[in-house]
Amino acid sequence: MYLAKHVGRWSLPAIGRFFNGRHHTTVLHAIKKVERLRKTDEAFDSLLDILTRTLTADASNYSPDVGISLKHPGRSGGVELRSSSILKELPMYFGIKAD
Repeated sequence: MYLAKHVGRWSLPAIGRFFNGRHHTTVLHAIKKVERLRKTDEAFDSLLDILTRTLTADASNYSPDVGISLKHPGRSGGVELRSSSILKELPMYFGIKAD
């Protein structure tokens, strides 16, 4: 939800609809919680920096024929695949051995 708001620039109601019809106040609560965590947890803040930079780079390479758009819920195309591969690589950024 945080990334959809800050990277994708989605509205709170759009994010709520995307996440199984959540109310916009639930979305706002989630975003504020992430913002609080960023202030208190350095590793979490670093993780979000990495994800934000990567997703921003993916969004700048957006082309209608590729089908990747962070600006429109439901037209995410390959962003999920890219994000999941990033998440698999994250342990190495924090010096954690993968299982």
